[in-house]
Amino acid sequence: MRVVEDQPVRVRWALAYRILGITPEDTMPSVTGFRNTLAVSRGATHEFRFTFTTEDGGYYDLTGKVVYFLIGTANPKTRVVSLRSDQAGQMTLANPRNGIVEITLSAADSAKLTLREYDYEVWIVDGADKLQAVRGRVHVQDTVMP
Repeated sequence: MRVVEDQPVRVRWALAYRILGITPEDTMPSVTGFRNTLAVSRGATHEFRFTFTTEDGGYYDLTGKVVYFLIGTANPKTRVVSLRSDQAGQMTLANPRNGIVEITLSAADSAKLTLREYDYEVWIVDGADKLQAVRGRVHVQDTVMP
């Protein structure tokens, strides 16, 4: 089963700043313009598509940048799934000039998640500059069919 969700995201330039190491919760930026809860069925493959735009409505150019998709818990800080655009088969910069990222959460990765809520983050990394572009929740559910 493949589930595809399209997430338009507006990147606010005022939120772009250099982050060294781990950022404390109270300094993480928030971004509006997207649905921040993703529903995931354990053991199913899911595809999420994010389109990043700038404040003025233009596309956020992802050329030469690395995008991270992370699922985990904040307390205790644990990463369960970690995907990168520069690793084959994990996600695709489908149209980097137009800010489009396609993320595939494989059936094996979704099977690692227990039935609960997790945090997810999407980061855009350009050298030493890191921008937390999206932050939200992942609701994990079991499938109805055995």
